[in-house]
Amino acid sequence: MKKKKLIAVCGMVVLITIFVVSLSANQSGVSAAPFKQRIWSENSLQYQSHHFYGESLHIETEHTSPSYRLIHIQSEKEYLFQEQELDKGIELETLPVGEYAILLDDAHVEVATSDTVSQTWHTVSRKKNTKSVQVTTRDGRLILLVERVKQLPETIYDIVIDPGHGGMDSGASGSGLVESEVMLELSVYLAEQLEAEGFKVKLTRTADVDPAGDDSYSLEESPYYLNGRIEQVYQHEAKLYLSNHLNATEGQLANGFQIYSSVQTTNELAQLLSTALQQSGMEAATHDNPGAQGEGTFTKVDTCIERITGQQSCRDTEEDYLYAIRESGGKLTSAQKLVLYNFAYESTPNFGAEGILIEYFFMNNQRETELWQENWQTYTDAIVQAITLYLQTL
Repeated sequence: MKKKKLIAVCGMVVLITIFVVSLSANQSGVSAAPFKQRIWSENSLQYQSHHFYGESLHIETEHTSPSYRLIHIQSEKEYLFQEQELDKGIELETLPVGEYAILLDDAHVEVATSDTVSQTWHTVSRKKNTKSVQVTTRDGRLILLVERVKQLPETIYDIVIDPGHGGMDSGASGSGLVESEVMLELSVYLAEQLEAEGFKVKLTRTADVDPAGDDSYSLEESPYYLNGRIEQVYQHEAKLYLSNHLNATEGQLANGFQIYSSVQTTNELAQLLSTALQQSGMEAATHDNPGAQGEGTFTKVDTCIERITGQQSCRDTEEDYLYAIRESGGKLTSAQKLVLYNFAYESTPNFGAEGILIEYFFMNNQRETELWQENWQTYTDAIVQAITLYLQTL
């Protein structure tokens, strides 16, 4: 009799459990079909290519989509991303560890490919908290694998800092200062302070030499040679590229810092840098400039043409005029010169860094020069504060 009661009780528990699970699934709107079957549907768009820019991922298919829907395969949680500018694609640093199905949100279909795709990228080190992100395929579909890693591979860096000029190219001069020397001092200190915040930083040069070596110096070509200031961005897979410079004018007294960002990104980092520098006591450039974005922030635009080989089409009618920004961003910023001057690269990389160029002050402005000599470390600390805020809150 006791055995029959036990069997009846167990049967009721099983029924209740099935009912509760079913009710829970119905309340959450989740289909009873296995998750893998619901994701791996017949509806798909054909994969064409993918690109990494800074910490964002962009995927190109036969259908242009302004947004992505990533579904975490283990938890079924969804993550939506609006692609408006290059720094706002799939924001990799926001994704928890796991596997993701990739859907184009406006079409609600997956990205399919018969190709073998496999490429690993890394997010920025945040207090030693970094992730590897692999774009790969499974069952003919593009997926994303996100894993936590203890540290970046030896050759990979978060930030590449370029002290402008160097060696045979000393840059501008004025008030007894030389641009290449002043920017090296600034950049070494900047790198030290950013490393103290937990970032992995690479300087393109640590002495008064051209990064690619003075024996092969060419104003036009050496940035793309092995260890050149642009080549190092790709060699070290940097997420942020900071090019440091000073300004000078002839016959006209100008003042204020100028911060340049890409015409294809938001103005977020440039604005943070501008705010921090102004709070530290520096003045923002206020003179007329058609590329002005805000106080001391600018873009410099060029009309995109088939500049070099004709093998690559420009992605937009407008591109960045400043090569430090255009050529460090990979295919997405229409970079082309790396493959022209460095035969180790068969094609322009499908990855690049978010580029920022700063002109800190005008060397022929005696007042600005004196203020810089007295306060340059305070100003540099402001740059550290802005970059840290930007990368920690992405």
